[in-house]
Amino acid sequence: MLYVGLDIHARTIAICVLDDQGQVYRRCQVRQIDEMMNFLERLPGPIRVCYEASTGYGTYFECFSQVAEYVAVAHPGLLRLIFRSKRKNDRADALKLAKLLYIGEVPTVHVPTADVRAWRELITFRRKLIQKRTRAKNAIPGVGPRTAEAVVAFLDDPHRFPNSKRVGAYFGLVPSQDQSGSINRLGHITRQGSATVRQMLTEAVWQAVRRSPTVRAYLQRVQRGEKDRRKIAVVATAHYLVRVMWSMLKHGTLWQESVAA
Repeated sequence: MLYVGLDIHARTIAICVLDDQGQVYRRCQVRQIDEMMNFLERLPGPIRVCYEASTGYGTYFECFSQVAEYVAVAHPGLLRLIFRSKRKNDRADALKLAKLLYIGEVPTVHVPTADVRAWRELITFRRKLIQKRTRAKNAIPGVGPRTAEAVVAFLDDPHRFPNSKRVGAYFGLVPSQDQSGSINRLGHITRQGSATVRQMLTEAVWQAVRRSPTVRAYLQRVQRGEKDRRKIAVVATAHYLVRVMWSMLKHGTLWQESVAA
């Protein structure tokens, strides 16, 4: 078994191959996707491939799946947490990916099917055209059909999330954390995941606050009557909405008001 780490950029692709003992077997750098695929096809024996998620990661996944026994798409944010090193270059990154693959510790991302990826791209493109158009009321007060569609498309399979906290983290609506010993610092939201969905959810909050006593009560509870906490309350309410929608999708339930008007 050979373990291949790939650091893919627009102009260059660094390749590092480890053997079944975890030792460097081959290293090279190519400029074209065709060169990379030819290199992989010529490697002896079964191979496993690892690369970092970026633009076009789904297309690469399908290409590599044709020649590799296993393909791992690494989470960029979690890689930065694992490798807190100031030494960063293409060769070193390819080696790191190959080593993580070898020891089975790659922090992977979900790779949707080609149909779902095309659906997501359509949603993002269409969103740019209709940003200023109001959305009709849907099952959740203030959440129109386009927002609901976007959440469904990007969640893909709601059962792949073990709990609602993971959903919030997936859409980058949880605070960043820097913990060392007894010190735990919380910062701005991570902003991971789809910026399109985050923006749509935030705009849906304003409609939901007007239409739903439950959502309005939630925002007011977070804001605590302080003007400086308005932005915090809106983001927290967007987080609340997406958790509710995930639960509705997972359990097949409908929205119910819990606070009287």
